[in-house]
Amino acid sequence: MDCADRYGAWFLATMESLRGTDRIREDARSHPNRKPSLTAGFALAAAYWGCSGFRRLVSAFGGVLETLHALPSHWPSAAWIE
Repeated sequence: MDCADRYGAWFLATMESLRGTDRIREDARSHPNRKPSLTAGFALAAAYWGCSGFRRLVSAFGGVLETLHALPSHWPSAAWIE
């Protein structure tokens, strides 16, 4: 996923706030009910290798865990980087 895709994802997540602007329909919705099903099918290894932004997120999250002394023994997951 490149920056343009992430930027589009932000717009989709905020669809309700954009109603009536730039050809966004007044009844547009972001469909929050789909998020659990999409998350369940999310391939973390593919995201890790395919998106530099996801790798930055993983690195930043690892930094937070390290600060909290809660870093797992393998971070990021060995399954993502093999």
